[in-house]
Amino acid sequence: MNRDLAIGCAVLCAAIFLCARIPVAGWLGSSLLPIPLLVYRMKAGAAAAGVLAAAALAFAALAGGRLELFFFGPTILAGLAAAEAMARGRSIERTVLAGCGAAVAGLFSGIWALALLEGQGPLSLVVEGVHRHVELVLDAYRGAGMAEEQLRFLEEASALIARVLVWMLPALVAGATLVSLWASLLAARAILAARGLPAPDWGPLDRWKAPDVLVWAVIASGGLLLMPSLPAKGVGLNGVLVLGVVYFFQGIAVVAHTFRRKGVPRPLRALIYALIGLQQLAALGVALLGLFDTWFDFRKLGRSPSSTAPPGGAG
Repeated sequence: MNRDLAIGCAVLCAAIFLCARIPVAGWLGSSLLPIPLLVYRMKAGAAAAGVLAAAALAFAALAGGRLELFFFGPTILAGLAAAEAMARGRSIERTVLAGCGAAVAGLFSGIWALALLEGQGPLSLVVEGVHRHVELVLDAYRGAGMAEEQLRFLEEASALIARVLVWMLPALVAGATLVSLWASLLAARAILAARGLPAPDWGPLDRWKAPDVLVWAVIASGGLLLMPSLPAKGVGLNGVLVLGVVYFFQGIAVVAHTFRRKGVPRPLRALIYALIGLQQLAALGVALLGLFDTWFDFRKLGRSPSSTAPPGGAG
């Protein structure tokens, strides 16, 4: 088991290294970092998952410093918390909430601690970090040979972009963690089942449905966006973004249900899922499909209790 655990640590650290060095694959790769934690928790117990998480956090800090630690740390903590919830037989909703809570709490605790060490306010530290990130993105665009007119527009708008990103930070962290855990839980469950290891039984993947009460949260968030107060707009924007991810999952479940009912071949399903993931307008359409499913019940689920299946899926 020690050799197996060492291999797991090496794979996870190598994944972090590659994600940090390959910008295009950074976000996509980092979103799958919880998979080893989920698999090892079910295979070898909590201690093994804890060792993996500690090794990954230490490697991120030593290899890249605080930028990598802040980038990868929340995802690793989310994977560790979700793995524990999954091992305890929690529902998919509680498993995802546990992971998201750990990610958000870990990130903002780290910001608070670093602000104390550097003698800055937490908000000023966040603003400084976001501005630095925007500058790094602009440098990447310059190196990629972006047209001068487009580059000048982005440079002039960089201050506004950074300000909006600061307001969106809670939703960006929560939304990215939701997507990461969604993909990782589906992949980990398939890996566990393929290896004959205990896998969570969350029911059919294409019957998941968000609680109906969330519609009121969507309406409230939209109302806050119309308020003149900037803080109210910030809360509304964060609410809309996070709830958009939730209803995207429900929309994917509707799509998967339709594919299964119509007998769509798996290669075609995979192609359509890839297009949805790559095209922002397609993803927005899927989120709206999930929202409207609350009223129109496209899958004809009726008023039966919602399945605890994971949101979406390639079933």
